Amino acid sequence: MIKSFAEILRAHRLQAGLTQTELCNLVNKALRPGPDNLLTQATLSAWESKRQSPSPAKRVQLQEIARILKIELSMLDEAWRLKSKRGVDGLCPGEAAAAH
Repeated sequence: MIKSFAEILRAHRLQAGLTQTELCNLVNKALRPGPDNLLTQATLSAWESKRQSPSPAKRVQLQEIARILKIELSMLDEAWRLKSKRGVDGLCPGEAAAAH
C-alpha cells in the first residue's frame, strides 16, 4: 500500500532525528517567511496527523521540507494528490467498493 502524505512526512522527519518544532525552525530560518507564510508546529502537526493537508500556498514550505529531509518533492506531491482523491474513509472510490 502506498504511504500517505502524512506518513511519509512524519517518517522522514523522525528518520532525520528532528522534532516538529525543530523542522519548523529550520524551514522558517531558510525561508525567512513573513507572518502570512510562517510554518508553525501546529500546522506541521495537523499535516502529520491527517487533520489538514497543505494548501497550494504552502508549496514553498513543502519544497524546503523536502530539501531538509532529503525527500523527492515529487514523492510528497504524489502522496498529497492521492490523499486529495480519497474519500472520508481514506480509500479511493474503486478501493472503497473492493473493501466492502
